[in-house]
Amino acid sequence: MFDKSKEMVVSIDLLNEKLHFEGNVRGNEPISIDYIPPLGDNFGYTSL
Repeated sequence: MFDKSKEMVVSIDLLNEKLHFEGNVRGNEPISIDYIPPLGDNFGYTSL
């Protein structure tokens, strides 16, 4: 059976037309995720 007390609500939104995303986990500050130019704008952490 699934224990809802351990459920984590996560969202990720694309902020521009390149690779700049913002990740959110309830109760925490948002995290900016981006990539280096020319694919991204280097506004946040680089994804793996």
